[in-house]
Amino acid sequence: MNKHKCSIYALIILVVFTINIGCSHLIVYAASDNMKYKTFNLGSDINFKGVFSSHSLYFNVDDYSVVKSLEANVAFYISQLITEKQNATITLSVNGTPFYSARVFYKDTEEEQNIKVTIPIALIKTGLNEFKIETYSRISDKPCTDDVNNGNWITLKSSSNILMGFMYKESTNNISEFPYPFNKVNENNKYNTVIAIPDNYKEEQLTAALMLQSYLGEVNKGEDYNGLIVKYSSIPGDKNIIYIGGFNDLPDKIKSQYSGLGKQDYKEYAFIRKSDSPFNDNNKLISIVSENGNMLINAVKLLMNKDLATQINTDTFKLDNGVKVDNEIKEESSKLTFKDLGLDEMQLKGPFRQSGSISYSLPANRTLASGAKIRLFMRYSQNLDFDRSLLTIYINGIPIGSKKLDKDLAYGDQLELNIPKDVNMSSNIDIKIAFDLEQKNSTCEFRQEETPWALVTGDSYIYIPSNKIDFYKFDTYPEPFVSERQFNDIAFVVPENLSENEIEGISKIFSYMGRDICYNNGILKVINEKNFSDKYNNMNLIVYGTPENNKLIKTLNSRLWFRYNDNYKSFIGTEKLYLTEPYNSNISIFQFDESPYDKDKAALVLTSPNKDLLLKSLVFLSSTNQISKLSGDCALIDNFGNIKTFQFKKDKTNFVYNEFKNINTNGKMFVGFMGMFLAFSIVAVALYLYKNKKFK
Repeated sequence: MNKHKCSIYALIILVVFTINIGCSHLIVYAASDNMKYKTFNLGSDINFKGVFSSHSLYFNVDDYSVVKSLEANVAFYISQLITEKQNATITLSVNGTPFYSARVFYKDTEEEQNIKVTIPIALIKTGLNEFKIETYSRISDKPCTDDVNNGNWITLKSSSNILMGFMYKESTNNISEFPYPFNKVNENNKYNTVIAIPDNYKEEQLTAALMLQSYLGEVNKGEDYNGLIVKYSSIPGDKNIIYIGGFNDLPDKIKSQYSGLGKQDYKEYAFIRKSDSPFNDNNKLISIVSENGNMLINAVKLLMNKDLATQINTDTFKLDNGVKVDNEIKEESSKLTFKDLGLDEMQLKGPFRQSGSISYSLPANRTLASGAKIRLFMRYSQNLDFDRSLLTIYINGIPIGSKKLDKDLAYGDQLELNIPKDVNMSSNIDIKIAFDLEQKNSTCEFRQEETPWALVTGDSYIYIPSNKIDFYKFDTYPEPFVSERQFNDIAFVVPENLSENEIEGISKIFSYMGRDICYNNGILKVINEKNFSDKYNNMNLIVYGTPENNKLIKTLNSRLWFRYNDNYKSFIGTEKLYLTEPYNSNISIFQFDESPYDKDKAALVLTSPNKDLLLKSLVFLSSTNQISKLSGDCALIDNFGNIKTFQFKKDKTNFVYNEFKNINTNGKMFVGFMGMFLAFSIVAVALYLYKNKKFK
């Protein structure tokens, strides 16, 4: 197994030929006789300029989809200067194999032109596929002018797409298939699964459900996962079901699945059983059953551990304490080669500016430290004008250095650059590698096979030392609740007997958190507010509720920046914002601060005097688009969804320590020597002054 498995999960790789490759947008449609359709959209307009241009759209075919049809729909605008007399073509290919070519030119009767063509299914593979659009375009017979003439253009429209017709493979009752079919997407892009818990659930049962919800959020992190946790009495009949609960109060429809197991000790063991759903023969049921809350959680951890789950080629598994269910944690390396990140090499072809990009996401609890650098190993063609050809590297859109290409080093060149301190760093690091491949006499446009090229090898690397974040704000959420890609000692304090809607709302928070989770090792505990005690003081707290249904809110009121008034029916304004009536009783407050019980832990308080408004406000912690609207360490949300954000505390990262930590060994020795020299100098001067004073 690749030692940087989790780094791969965090990676987005984008190889660019003429411009950056756009993200695809997935839409799923229902169809008759079990046929489904997925549409992979281009997502944004793509502008081609010059003679040779290309753009790639990547789409994924998962292990459980059987492709039945594929259709490419390419919509484009074309320059009025590209006439029928000119030589312009478009070529479509999949995974490097061309399957369609045609001449293209401007038509007075068609402002937007469309090409619809069937893609041969034989070209498709399971996993990531590349659909490539290449154009060749001339508007004159003069050498190379067409590459710099702004009138030589073709624009691909964002509506261009690939329509894939497919059927899901038949699911067996082997547990080893998990998470399939519980990660299937239904029509309208809705996930076809619910997690169900007993109506009178226990803390450990809700804890286990939220952990599994976070795992499904990680599995489906390409899109915001919208599966839900529900109470048993609200189970829909048309979805796959994951049931988590005890045996003694097991509903009859699910208990019948266990009748063949005989008498078992459900207080010591947990059982995982997969079967056809008793609610609908077309769906599946996985039930996780134990009277021991800790064993329920361990059973969920087993399903979250793919290395273990894939070994269970049966429909029933009996779990005891002897099974090591935790993931093996891989240390985040500061030095990551391109191969570690899943990129064997980066190939760029074509004259003039050609570029490629790599993006890497640090764990949620880290930011990039000083001392970062990048080192590239490369080769490039010799048919270049080496007086004008060069390489430039950008970090987060800012150029950090360039190198002139050298003919003598064409088959083995390298470049190392430090990342300057003034570059705007964040947890998302985008590295753009741009080659300016200029040619003498500029006759390159006539023969594509003579096109210059550059290749960056997979042993190139980025060195990215990082600092742990020691301040709390929504800009870095879900840190610190997710740290080192696992839950980080979370005590989630909730009112007694959460409603159906509250459980659904909270489940969405955890599906979003799951996007940053790779490991099942972390600690999460759901705590009924009446059971909260000092033993949870050393944990990171998330406190949800109103003063009326969660007593901890009243306890923490003196620590809130927007405090409740004496009757806990409205909030009191601060120097940051004066609050008027009745506005102050129709808002929710999210406060992100140090825990009042442990300064090294965090407390996220989610509260409002209005229970329904508080539930609606959870949407801002439930999806990528909504969370981006929060910043600072406090947010105020009104009943119309309007947000005001505040920063009450200053960031306090220990930059001096981190700067010293990232100095190399010789540098540290030098700093130590200078420190000793300075101390000796001070002592010497003091003794000298003392001696002169004594003998005066």
